[in-house]
Amino acid sequence: MSTPRVFVSYSHDNSQHKKWVLNLSKNLIKDGIDVLLDQWNLEAGQDIPHFMEESISISDYVLMICSKNYVSKANEGRGGVGYEKMILTSDYLKGIDEGIVLPIIRNNPSDTVPTFVSSKFYLNFNDDSDYEFNYDELVRTIHDSPRLIKPEIGEKPTLSNDNDLDIDLKKESGLKTVMELISEIYNGTSNLHVSFDTLHRNSPFHKIQLELILKDAYDLGLIDWSGKRINITEEGRIYIVNNKLI
Repeated sequence: MSTPRVFVSYSHDNSQHKKWVLNLSKNLIKDGIDVLLDQWNLEAGQDIPHFMEESISISDYVLMICSKNYVSKANEGRGGVGYEKMILTSDYLKGIDEGIVLPIIRNNPSDTVPTFVSSKFYLNFNDDSDYEFNYDELVRTIHDSPRLIKPEIGEKPTLSNDNDLDIDLKKESGLKTVMELISEIYNGTSNLHVSFDTLHRNSPFHKIQLELILKDAYDLGLIDWSGKRINITEEGRIYIVNNKLI
């Protein structure tokens, strides 16, 4: 992969701010990012506007360090002299792809960015205690390596409609009723099984309905059913207890 390149645009507010920008740039270089910065790329006698235009044209991103002074100058379109001319005004930036601009708030209590990039997502470096988190976000953005990657879209699940839901609820209700009857009959007999005929006489279901419910219970492993005799399995005993049928 090619090394990403960024141009750092900032205002020379004071020596402390200038040093912070320098340290940020050094950290980016350590993390595999080529940084174009006036403090080491601009030579004495070099044309400043030309340096800015050329740097932007060959960069993947422009890091806009939005201090309070920077925002004011950008919004007003003011230039200035010396190093202050390094500030990119809104009129100039409107001529380039705004997608390459990464606003970074620093030394700016109002947390503002220039008006023409006010809709862009920015990173707030005002609080030094959040530096590591914001720096990680910045590096990930430049390297196009997001912290979270969207999962692949899976297959459409089988979705039940209201009718299917009604059927499922009725089946579950019938199953509980029959298992409760089986447990009652089993409790009142000395046999180790329950006869189908006895269950049918005591159930509210038609014989065909009862057979279908017993088939579901058998498929779920709740009973062993030979046709005439019904034995409650261990799974069936657990089902009866868990569903409070006794």
